[in-house]
Amino acid sequence: MTKATVIHIDGNDHGIILAGQPILDTQEGVLIIHREDGTSRTYNWDFVIGFYELDEDEFNTYLQESNNEH
Repeated sequence: MTKATVIHIDGNDHGIILAGQPILDTQEGVLIIHREDGTSRTYNWDFVIGFYELDEDEFNTYLQESNNEH
């Protein structure tokens, strides 16, 4: 099952959607998006306004809608 996360970053009007599971590391002050292939992206919590984990149906709907736009 593919997981995805929407991240709202300070200064960005739109959310960023990334495939991967969010891990909030409060000790380090970072949000880590862990991907199924073992790689990850790290975001400094000072710049993250919020995040939301999409369920599989929401992510599939997003993929279908973005494919229709192109």
